[in-house]
Amino acid sequence: MIRRLAASLMLLAFASLAIAFQGNEPRHVPTVDDLLTIKSVGGTQISPDGKWIAYAMNYGDFKQDAFITQIWLVASDSGKSFQLTRGEKSSTNPKWSPDGQWLAFLSNRVEDKNQVFLINPLGGEAQQLTKSETAINNFAWSEDGKMIAYTATEPPPQPLKDRKEYFGDYDVVREGYSYVHLWTFDVAEATKTPVVGKQRTKKKDFSVDSFSWSPDGSKIVFSATVNPDLIQGATSDIYLLKLGDDSVKKIVPHLGLIATRGSRRTAGRSFFRRRWEMRAISRATRSLR
Repeated sequence: MIRRLAASLMLLAFASLAIAFQGNEPRHVPTVDDLLTIKSVGGTQISPDGKWIAYAMNYGDFKQDAFITQIWLVASDSGKSFQLTRGEKSSTNPKWSPDGQWLAFLSNRVEDKNQVFLINPLGGEAQQLTKSETAINNFAWSEDGKMIAYTATEPPPQPLKDRKEYFGDYDVVREGYSYVHLWTFDVAEATKTPVVGKQRTKKKDFSVDSFSWSPDGSKIVFSATVNPDLIQGATSDIYLLKLGDDSVKKIVPHLGLIATRGSRRTAGRSFFRRRWEMRAISRATRSLR
């Protein structure tokens, strides 16, 4: 991944060189290696008591030919920071427990796919909470801190596993989608041994995107598209999931686009396409008069 960026970063280096020669004083011209090792930060999360800020720092690792992300903590009053997670694999998306005693995060340190981990912000080893068969995309604490919900794709059926083993990994465009669904697990149980979690949404009616817990922890509201294809980004509906019986109700349907699930046609006509069709219909109607 790092090597693929070398060409574009070389252009930046030449641009910096040109700027450097414009001045009278000699300046350090960054090399490609310098540009690739620039550290960037993001994913900030402040603790409930406001004393600590967790954030993710990303940097290039030439040994692994990859970009690695680790979690850091900084004191909000003094600005002193320290690295919380380490290793050859990334740790991302830090989120404080509601009581501020723990920090959960995603890491691909096990079998190279994201799982939810838990760590004491004062230090110590991180503990794996989930053992999802597929990589976890996102997660969120319930308001009382007893549950965590996460999104992940369903495990592939055996025929797809056999196909991957025989032919290698590949995707068929607009076919064989991996739908993203919601799962929940009890944090106390997961601290004893990693869990898969309970799948809350199923089937292929939608693919879950963002979600949020209700204050009492009995419901989860989420947005979802008809399938994971990027072209379906404008087809989101909003659903309400009741955890008591796993019933799902559409509460905000998307209007204005015509989507056909499983169709090869574009799901949803653009404004200009619709305008052209209306004009064509109008002309045809006038010709019949």
